[in-house]
Amino acid sequence: MFLNKTRVLIASFLLVGTVIIAGQTAVGQDRRYVVGTTFEFVGGGTNRLGNLIGSTNRSQPLFFFYGLYPSISITSSGAHSTWTGSYGFGMNRAETDTQLHSNSHSASLRFNDNLSDHWKLAISDTFELTDDASTFNGLRGSVPVPGDFRFVFNPVSTRITTQNNSATVSTDYLMNDKSSVSFSASHLLRNYDQPGINNSLSNQQAAFGAVAYRRKTSSRDSWSLGYTISYYDFARFQDSLSHTALLGYSTVVGRNTSLQFSVGPSYVRDLGSKRDYLGYSTNVTLQKTIENNQFALFFNQGTGQSSGLGSISDTRSVGLSIGRTARHIRVFADISAFDTNARLDNIYSTRGVAGTVTIGVPVTRTWFFQGGVQYQHYDQSQPYGFDQKRAFISLRYDNPNLFKFSN
Repeated sequence: MFLNKTRVLIASFLLVGTVIIAGQTAVGQDRRYVVGTTFEFVGGGTNRLGNLIGSTNRSQPLFFFYGLYPSISITSSGAHSTWTGSYGFGMNRAETDTQLHSNSHSASLRFNDNLSDHWKLAISDTFELTDDASTFNGLRGSVPVPGDFRFVFNPVSTRITTQNNSATVSTDYLMNDKSSVSFSASHLLRNYDQPGINNSLSNQQAAFGAVAYRRKTSSRDSWSLGYTISYYDFARFQDSLSHTALLGYSTVVGRNTSLQFSVGPSYVRDLGSKRDYLGYSTNVTLQKTIENNQFALFFNQGTGQSSGLGSISDTRSVGLSIGRTARHIRVFADISAFDTNARLDNIYSTRGVAGTVTIGVPVTRTWFFQGGVQYQHYDQSQPYGFDQKRAFISLRYDNPNLFKFSN
């Protein structure tokens, strides 16, 4: 069943991409295409021994591991629209008695179109299949997109494969030079290949609808008022419905640097037991982006969301991401921590921290020699508690402009 669902999702993903590409080829003129690729060979030491449930020994010996992480991307831009697609693969091997072998996949499609002077359209879809998302993304230097939803919990200690898919359609209507209205709809899917300990891992899907009004008050400042409705469908838990209203503020604090803040009440209701509660949601993001270089610092408080463990939780998370490629140095960092408080019919609360830091120096224009460390920790009082440490070196080929062409 799990593999069948995976095949259906991959087929749907490719179909969406084919439709976008075919449509743009048919109606677009003078489109420019850029194909890029990366390849990374990683080797080092790790203490990961698989399932560490019940283990109190945090000083486990390191053993050798290696991995290969190739990826490819393509960007097409025209007079009014842009689409990007990417695919990444990860092969991780550790020749121990337990034969810790894993393969991971990720893919994404993003499409933006200026339909008219007043309307803008954005469509995106992301897919991921892995048993350790932090290691998969960290070792290949994948910088997270600020604002994209990420499940904070992953069953790393049990090596259960997790499948995620997120699709979003949004449109912005520019009323005048100062005011705009946006509408969005999203679908989120998470499946596990096993039910986990005490059936604590549930296949699930969620649907979101949102509307927001934005008003510029100056060349640097703007305010927003929004509403989001969220529906969660769990295979092993009760379904839930939540409503959130948010008041937001954003400002430009420096060159290519923005600060965004939002806060508002959330009402959550269990559709089975009819239990409900009231909480609040907030988000603070400081972001700086220049071409392929990115810095982002965030704090998020979510009420009535899925963390990936059990069902509904209130989740606090904080994180820092850095992706910088300069002439003499390359820096990558993705550090985050979370704390979940189980609500309604969920009994699983947990907390954790994960971080990867890599520093590299160029050997040539496209080859980098890198060294880094990774650390992951989940609360040991929970059934999925573990500690994982890695130290590694890597040789990375990075060519975002492998070749270009136009039609």
